[in-house]
Amino acid sequence: YPNYSTMSSETYGIILSGREVAIDVVNQLKIEVSALKEDNPNFEPLLAILQVGGR
Repeated sequence: YPNYSTMSSETYGIILSGREVAIDVVNQLKIEVSALKEDNPNFEPLLAILQVGGR
């Protein structure tokens, strides 16, 4: 077992804000979709669900 009393107190993780991450993801997707529409004006993004395995 690790000896926690001798371990340094460095940060091992980052606290994320779900709201900020979601905003970043949406903004990045907008940029990517715009680029795809420039290459192909008929492009329309869709949402699909793919289930793998049984329930």
